[in-house]
Amino acid sequence: MIILPISLFFVPSLFEEMFFRGFLLPHSERKISTMRLLSYAVFSIFVFIVWHPINAMTINHPAFAIFTNLVFLCLAALMGIACTITYLKTGSLWVPVVIHWLTVLAWVFFLSGRNCVLDIAQ
Repeated sequence: MIILPISLFFVPSLFEEMFFRGFLLPHSERKISTMRLLSYAVFSIFVFIVWHPINAMTINHPAFAIFTNLVFLCLAALMGIACTITYLKTGSLWVPVVIHWLTVLAWVFFLSGRNCVLDIAQ
C-alpha cells in the first residue's frame, strides 16, 4: 500500500513537473516580458494536455478511455494552470509536484484511476 503512493510521487508527479514546468517554463529569476511569459505558460499547459492522450496511445493503454476523455482533459488543463501559476509565483518546483501528486493520489485511491495504474504494473 505504501509503494504505490511513493511510486506515484516520482511517476507521474515529479517527472512530469520537471519537464512541463521545470524545463518548459523560465525560472522566476529570469526576467522576461509578461507576454513572453504568458506564451511560455500557454505552450507548457498545451503540451501537458496533449501529453495525456499521447501517453495513453503509446505507454498507458489501459488509461486510453480516461486520458482521451474531454472532461479529464479539461481537469488536466486546470491542474496544469494551477501548477504553472504556483511554479511561476514561488519559483519552486516542489509546490506543483505536491499539487500534482496529491491530485493523482486522489484520482487513484478515490476515483477510477487505480484500475489504470494497476493494469500498467502487471
